[in-house]
Amino acid sequence: MIEFKFNLENKRMTTLTFQNTTLSVINQNNQTFLTASDLGKALDYSDADRSVRRLYTANADEFTAEMTALVEMKTAGGIQKVRIFSLRGAHLIAMFARTKIAKEFRKWVLDVLDKEVRKTTALLPNTITPEQQQAIQSAVQQAHHRTGLHWQEIYRQLKSAFKVAKYDQIPQSQFGNAMAFIMNLQPIALPPAEERFTFDLTKEEISNLTLLLFSHGQMNWLLGKLVKPLEVIGSSYSPTVYGHHTEYKRFYDKSLPLARKLIEPLKQAHRADFEHLLYRLSAN
Repeated sequence: MIEFKFNLENKRMTTLTFQNTTLSVINQNNQTFLTASDLGKALDYSDADRSVRRLYTANADEFTAEMTALVEMKTAGGIQKVRIFSLRGAHLIAMFARTKIAKEFRKWVLDVLDKEVRKTTALLPNTITPEQQQAIQSAVQQAHHRTGLHWQEIYRQLKSAFKVAKYDQIPQSQFGNAMAFIMNLQPIALPPAEERFTFDLTKEEISNLTLLLFSHGQMNWLLGKLVKPLEVIGSSYSPTVYGHHTEYKRFYDKSLPLARKLIEPLKQAHRADFEHLLYRLSAN
């Protein structure tokens, strides 16, 4: 059972009149709700509230959460749980009712519902026409080729900018702004090409650079082993050693692929040197 709590002091209260019966309206989110008691009076039940609740209980599986709810309301007896029905819910109750006036009530409540729908629709802005939709589709396609942005990304940005779920929900008054938005999209900014350098290195120089990285790895390994002992003896160097170990290890790991690339030319002409250096790079 869905249960809502209404603070009726903050809700707009109006009334509807069916023949000689005045019905109090609970206006929640611009939707009209009627209490079971008022609904029963309109249907000419002597025990109004109980009769309507019995009809609902016997046919509860035919009602949706939008058609009825159990709410807490201020009544003459204090705060009490009261069942309320939307206009659609009220019409369904009237379908189950067997009173003489039920047929007239069904006609009346449908008229009220129709007026409510027309009023709600009138509040909605006019959305772009099919011709304007085609213009936006064409502009999106052009923007895709001009900017390199995927068309789905362009539509995503368009819907986000105009706060709509679908682009065809854009108000007509915003059509010009929508077109301008698409035409002003900027191309994808490509990162600048990284500057490259070329060096001529001897076999000895390649070997020295590789062994330098190997030595760095060995020292970093030793720093890692020293962290715990220094921490145990309460040495002030412990945090510094830990920081150097973790930070320099990151640079070592990033440099390994470069070192392997550096020794690659030795693979054919100096196989023994290549394998020796490769072993060193794998030792850490």
